[in-house]
Amino acid sequence: MQIKEDPDAVPRKIAKKPKDQTDDADREKIVELLNDAATEPEASRLLDFLSEIQERIVFKDSGLLDDWLDEVVQYQTHVSQDVRKWVVGFIEESCKKDPEILTRVITNLRIMMNDQAISVRKRVIQAMTFLYKLCLKWLCTVKFINENMEAVWQGITEMKNSIIAMVHSDNDGIRTHAIKFMEMLVVAQTHAEESTGSAKSGNGNKDSFSLDDVPMTLKLFRRRKLEDEAQVVLMI
Repeated sequence: MQIKEDPDAVPRKIAKKPKDQTDDADREKIVELLNDAATEPEASRLLDFLSEIQERIVFKDSGLLDDWLDEVVQYQTHVSQDVRKWVVGFIEESCKKDPEILTRVITNLRIMMNDQAISVRKRVIQAMTFLYKLCLKWLCTVKFINENMEAVWQGITEMKNSIIAMVHSDNDGIRTHAIKFMEMLVVAQTHAEESTGSAKSGNGNKDSFSLDDVPMTLKLFRRRKLEDEAQVVLMI
């Protein structure tokens, strides 16, 4: 289920832990940090709180992500562009832990790609250079494609098209990141032997992906269509 965004929303103070959570010290600390963050006016100090929360719910125990993801992502509307950039990075790291989180944050990414700050838009494109391939890998390995996954692919596709169009941007940074995204797309949507000279995808690299990894039976996106798109992008 995707998050519905309210552009006027402000971070809310967490009065208590979710009812279904155990009363352990780590969860108590997360609630304390969220409450501190909600009342912190200084961006640098806020980022300290958010970074500690990330450490606890992403790197230390990613099982907590499901409970606290929304409380952190809501800072995408913060007045500080540094905080908004940080949220993009948080989303990226969270999806590395669990690609299914894309079903909850794709709308947020789409909103932030239209952020008024160029630095935030660049950070989203940078994240998408990783998340696009992650999404491909994820959707190629699940046993069943549900409606949420279809919605994610639609959102990812729309963002992909927007990023490709940014290759003509007047901003050098935006254009550079768009080119890097396109380079990733061409490699991911090409047969491994064509892009690397290897007969196997990625030479054992777990983060690699090529057209060979797309199941022939997958209907959400077809090998031939992805390959054709890569050829078009290569010629831009």
